[in-house]
This record gives sequence, C-alpha cells and structure tokens, in this order.
Amino acid sequence: MLIADAEERHLPEILEIYNHVIATTTAVYSEEPVTLESRVEWWKVRTALHYPVLVALEDSQVLGFASFWRFSALALLPLHNRAFGSCKSGRSKPRYRNHLDQGSFSACGDAR
Repeated sequence: MLIADAEERHLPEILEIYNHVIATTTAVYSEEPVTLESRVEWWKVRTALHYPVLVALEDSQVLGFASFWRFSALALLPLHNRAFGSCKSGRSKPRYRNHLDQGSFSACGDAR
C-alpha cells in the first residue's frame, strides 16, 4: 500500500467512498450525495491552500482518502481532520477514522 497526494484522476473513487459514507454513516454533516464537480472544487481549494489531500493506494486503486480543514473560527480545536477508507472487495463496511495512519487503511475489517 502507498499513501500519496491525491490527484484529480483519483476523485471519482474518492467521490464513491464519500457518498457511501454519507449514505451509511453519521461521520459527516451531510445527508445528500455530492457530485463529482463538488469533489473537484473541494480538491482544488484544499490543494491551492496547501492543505494535504491524501489517498491510500493499492494496485492503483483508491482504498481511502484523508484531508483536513479549518473547522470553525469559534472551534476550540483549530483543525478538523478525518480519514475515510473503503474495502472495495465488498468484504466489509467502509471504515472511517478521526486521524490518518497507515493502519487505518491496511485491513478490511468491520468499521470501528
């Protein structure tokens, strides 16, 4: 597995993972699926501001992604981060974590 900077070509797979998270968890504050165009804008804004957008890759397939953003000017913690992963084989539910580490994407177990 490789952790790398996300490229625009990774966005369709990131979109698939993110929309699955929206549909099946309460990990994000969204109830409606997002579009590829919105993910492209999301990626462009973050990379333009030098915020990392990372992907976990295996055999060129996106297993998960991570980024962070300023949560709120009033938030006690200045940064909001989240990492999402998905086992594309269908063996398990997508996983999500509030931090990024390689172990978050290394196994396709039940969501924790």
